[in-house]
Amino acid sequence: VDILMLRPDYEKFKRAIETEIKPPYFVDAWYDYRLEEEEPDIVNQKNFFQVVKREQRQKYPCFWPFWPMIKLKDSRTTFIQYLDRPHVHQGIWIDIFPFDPVPPFETDEQKKNFYVASDFLYAMALPDVIRESLAKNYPTAVKRELLENFLSMPHRIKAGIIEGLLLKNFSPDAKFVGQIRDHNVVKRLKYYAMKDLANTVYLPFERIEIPAPAGYEDCLTSQYGDWREAKIFNKHARVFSADFPFKDFFGKVDKFE
Repeated sequence: VDILMLRPDYEKFKRAIETEIKPPYFVDAWYDYRLEEEEPDIVNQKNFFQVVKREQRQKYPCFWPFWPMIKLKDSRTTFIQYLDRPHVHQGIWIDIFPFDPVPPFETDEQKKNFYVASDFLYAMALPDVIRESLAKNYPTAVKRELLENFLSMPHRIKAGIIEGLLLKNFSPDAKFVGQIRDHNVVKRLKYYAMKDLANTVYLPFERIEIPAPAGYEDCLTSQYGDWREAKIFNKHARVFSADFPFKDFFGKVDKFE
């Protein structure tokens, strides 16, 4: 199950998880990472930040944590995507995505904030591409000084700036919402009509019922086309188990960097 939240609810959730989520559950948030080349955050004293290695940036461009979202993980389980990343949490997870207003916008300020946040996200995921563009004096949607300053910031500060722009941009009167990660990093933008999300229905899933948008049929069509046909996707996991923790797979790991 993927969990989708409108931006204001997502921001409330971010505040709640600071105190409400405890072991064996683990919050894997895109804004709680540190790039290997960055200095540890001594002031924050948040020493559990997970680290993105240089070679992994080269091997997996645009990979997590460069998509704005949160993963809620179970430390008692194993879901190995990256065999060369034993230093990060690889338990079974659910994805939690924020929905933000997407074009067309009613005001120029909304349009500007959205595209600046989108370009900043692209710069986070592919900084070398942006640096090359700047070096060759290619035109950029965001002012050169802003991009250069943004590229010099730590990962967590960049993530905070992007989410701040998106929160500022939220309007309950928006006609459409979507995930900003789909707009620039993977070059697509899927729209969901706000009217389809206005009300909630409960649908059976396994042995429980889960809340879903009342307009779920339109949402599924937007996401998958003919969603009643079987869809086959590439598998996420190389190793999967709900019976033993991922630390046992990699061997003893005392703590996450």
